[in-house]
Amino acid sequence: MPNTLRYILWTIFSLGMLVIAVMAFWVFLIILGVIIIARLIYFKLFKKGTKGAFTVHTYTMRPGSKNNFHYNQDSNAKSKDQEYTTVIDADDMDKEYKIPKIK
Repeated sequence: MPNTLRYILWTIFSLGMLVIAVMAFWVFLIILGVIIIARLIYFKLFKKGTKGAFTVHTYTMRPGSKNNFHYNQDSNAKSKDQEYTTVIDADDMDKEYKIPKIK
């Protein structure tokens, strides 16, 4: 009988620890979510001067050697308006950017 009682007590203890671990995990996720949401709200409301909380860097991979600086020279015969598209900045309507057209 004591052996059976020991197995029952260890089973109850193990299940209790499992339940506590799952609850602690969810509490951790909730706290992490609140911190992330508070940080996003803080950057949206109080950091107007900066570009934002997230910075995206883009790079262009061009075929050929690195010394080939006249990439896309065959389209120079076309006018400059056909080569670029003018985009107006949504945050500052006075700023305009020219970006290459996607072919």
